[in-house]
This record gives sequence, structure tokens and C-alpha cells, in this order.
Amino acid sequence: MHPRALIRRQVQALLLAHAGLAALVGNKVFRSRVSPLPPGRLPCVLIYTDDEPASHKETAPRRYTRELALRVECLARLDEDLDDALDALAAQVEDCLLREELLDAEGVSDLMHDIELTNTELGFSDAGEQLCGSARLSWTITYETELPEPYPSELSDLRTVHTEFDLVDLGPESADLPDGTPEAVADISLPQD
Repeated sequence: MHPRALIRRQVQALLLAHAGLAALVGNKVFRSRVSPLPPGRLPCVLIYTDDEPASHKETAPRRYTRELALRVECLARLDEDLDDALDALAAQVEDCLLREELLDAEGVSDLMHDIELTNTELGFSDAGEQLCGSARLSWTITYETELPEPYPSELSDLRTVHTEFDLVDLGPESADLPDGTPEAVADISLPQD
């Protein structure tokens, strides 16, 4: 499973287990929700990921540092208490994720280095069948991955190397090109474990 999917699943599990958020939304915490939400499903929380810039470290095997943009969107009905409802939902999400329990989650702790709240955007969303209020919390999750293990090779171990060196002929009419005659030949046997 890709680390992004694992992170989304762990965020959902943490939010579902958070008593303060559960009191407000019950079990209505969705990952990658794509179908419109009926009005009876509000308030709720949506979890999805956006950009993920990556840079590699000069290591062997090569390791990539990734900065995942995680979005946790809190949705609530449009009424006179909308701002208070969105703030209450956002406060519970922040309380849950800022505890950094995600950094200790099974399967994620070996990868993740940091989770940071970077922005909260309040507005409106048409994610449901009707317009609703939205508090979109943006998080940056920093984690590392390595190149995948190579496929098993059908090649045997390298045991000997045969080399030939054709040096450049520096004579006046040679045009500084090799003459096609090897001046040095070597057979090298490599140590085996």
C-alpha cells in the first residue's frame, strides 16, 4: 500500500477514535469521498491528499523526502450557528492531529518525521447536494521512502572482468584517435563472499 493511502487510513482511524469529534459527527469521517453528501450526513469530515513534492537525498539506497499536503475538511449546515459549528469541528480535528499520535501509528511511524498544521480556510463547499459551510485544515506531513527493492535478477554474481585499453596514438598523422590495437589487457577476478 502506498504511504499516502496508509496515512489517510491512519488519519481516519484517529479522527474516528477521538471522543470530542465523535460527539459532533459520529462516524461520518470519510476518506476520498467522491459522491455528493446528502443533507442528513452533515456535519461530517472529509480526508484527502493533494500535492506531494519530493526531493532525494544523496544516499545509497536513494531515499526520498516527501511533503504530503493532507486536507481535512469539516462540513456543516448553513444556519445561524455555522461559524461556531465549523470552529468546534476544526478545534476537535486540531486537538486530535496536533497530539502527533499519527507519528506513532503502526506502519506509519517508520516513515513519518513531522505533521504540521499550515492553514485553515473557512468558506463554503458544494460537496453535498446543497451548499454547506466548510473549514478546510491543511497539513504538511513529512515522510521518507526508499526506492523499491529490485526485482530478483536472473544474472549470476559478477566474478571476473576482462578489460582492454586502446590508448590514443599521439603521432603527427593520428588525429589523436585510438589505433584499434589494445596496449593494455587485464583480467580481474573479484572476491566472492
